[in-house]
Amino acid sequence: MYLPPLQMPAFLDRVMIGDVQIDPSAAIAPGVILQADPSSSIVIGAGVCIGMGVILHAQTGKLVIGISTNLGAGVLIVGKGEIGANCCIGSCSTLINCNLPSGTIIAAGKLLENNSELLEMQKEESIPTDSLVENEAGESKAEIKSESAAIALNHAKAHLNKFAKKINLL
Repeated sequence: MYLPPLQMPAFLDRVMIGDVQIDPSAAIAPGVILQADPSSSIVIGAGVCIGMGVILHAQTGKLVIGISTNLGAGVLIVGKGEIGANCCIGSCSTLINCNLPSGTIIAAGKLLENNSELLEMQKEESIPTDSLVENEAGESKAEIKSESAAIALNHAKAHLNKFAKKINLL
């Protein structure tokens, strides 16, 4: 899938229209549009990071972005709902009337409407949050039961190692 590069917006400020509440610790990049229609509101929690060119448009209710959530560049969220704490929404994703549980990760370029695809993704490759194991040091870690998730994790580690070698960290 081709995702076009985002261009720096002509204006460097965020645009806020309507009832928008932002925690002072939230980081908001240039070119962000926050629009709440009449009888709607947007609430952005503590430690939220919103990337360049994100558009949040609350319609027919409250749109809440939970604490420490990261919205990648170019994300579009329309409607009402709640994005739980510690979520990561990949760049250029579109969410329409979604409620996401805490810790949800959405890949770049995804389209979710009313959580429909999220429910399908959970059925296909579920990594249960209650499947914790302890190592010898007594530390808990999530046990990855999905073979494709393990492959993706190894792939990500390989890329991080290559990058670390390029900048002389290893």
